Amino acid sequence: MVLQPGLASPSPRFRSIPCKGVDLDSGQRVITIGLVISARLESTRLEATLWPLVEHKFPRAGARLAFRNEVYELQIPEQFDSETPPFVFTVQEYYLTFLGFLAPHAAFDAVGAGTLLAAWTRLLRGEHLHNIPGMEWDTKPFAPLECGPVNLEVPRGWFKGSRALGPQKKREASPAESDPKDVRRFVRIPKAFLEDAKKKIMDELKARGSTEYVGSSDVLRAWWLKSVYGHRSLTDHTPVHVHVLINLRGLPVFANDAPLKGPYIHSTISTIPIPPIPASAFQAESLGALALCIRRSILAYTADPEAIRADLRWRRAEANRLEILCPCPPDAEYLFLTDYRAAKFDQLDFTGAVEGSEGMKTATRVVFVYPLLCTVLKPYRRGVNRVLMDDADAVWMSETREEKDWEDIRQTSGVTFTDSPPV
Repeated sequence: MVLQPGLASPSPRFRSIPCKGVDLDSGQRVITIGLVISARLESTRLEATLWPLVEHKFPRAGARLAFRNEVYELQIPEQFDSETPPFVFTVQEYYLTFLGFLAPHAAFDAVGAGTLLAAWTRLLRGEHLHNIPGMEWDTKPFAPLECGPVNLEVPRGWFKGSRALGPQKKREASPAESDPKDVRRFVRIPKAFLEDAKKKIMDELKARGSTEYVGSSDVLRAWWLKSVYGHRSLTDHTPVHVHVLINLRGLPVFANDAPLKGPYIHSTISTIPIPPIPASAFQAESLGALALCIRRSILAYTADPEAIRADLRWRRAEANRLEILCPCPPDAEYLFLTDYRAAKFDQLDFTGAVEGSEGMKTATRVVFVYPLLCTVLKPYRRGVNRVLMDDADAVWMSETREEKDWEDIRQTSGVTFTDSPPV
């Protein structure tokens, strides 16, 4: 995938696919995924297998994102060659392999990236290209949603107009802008802690005669919200709008009211809005009550496919293509919660790219998922919390926040900071 900003007029050698609202939710941002792999891989084999995979199975992965006639579009070469390659492949030599994946967010979401990488590893392990499912260059899974009336003013949980406060109170900069005071941190949450907390919540629900439930992911999200907002004053009633990102591929909202069939790399993500919560409530609210609020919101969202389709119709409508939406109203704050585990990066097996891999008894796996792996580090977007991966004992997440905000969290949340002296 190659980004071509500015005006561009495709030659007859290109096929064009206009981008719509779902594709452009992340604007001009670039998805950056770093995978730390437990062996040194052969770079020549990596490049040699990725080329035919993109060319014959995922040609839209080799498209150019261009801006033409006030419209973003994917320009797909009729043929890939040295002048129009399907990707840019660079190599630096290390003891282990750090595999970085960068592409315009308009062309990939995390699950889409995982889909392409999973197909790649199958080819690396010797599976015939013909047997690997691909994505046609002209596939249009959202086409049924581009007709019919649009009955919403905005999708649920979104607002038109003014700028919100952002993920951290009284910040004037947009969350997408860099700030020298921003710090990205990784957070390790022991699975035993989450399971114990979940068991206590479930025991409390059963004791009340309730048949409701919470999952470990609900507990994780609730714990993090209490950790990052728990230092806020009990008199701080600023509404916090939390959005849980959800992969729509498995929901019955596509053709024939069925889940999406076949691989699809482009953005197929929506957001589940949690009812606004006053900042002060995160300190007073119990972990169980907050986890249950999140679970109820998810269940209500997924139980109403027609409402999801209505949101998608709004986003696919040509009249709304240039609309700018905010995740919360003015004088409010927001936070997006996303989970990279849906992309299954930890299940990727790169054994086929290891020199002398014949007879290897241990698979060559991804040992860590890094949200930004570049030669030159740049500040990552604020306002987004990412659950990155599981290991045997813990869940890993990452977030970028202001340095002062991290200090408030360190003092009040009970989270241990490995780069800070014990108090």
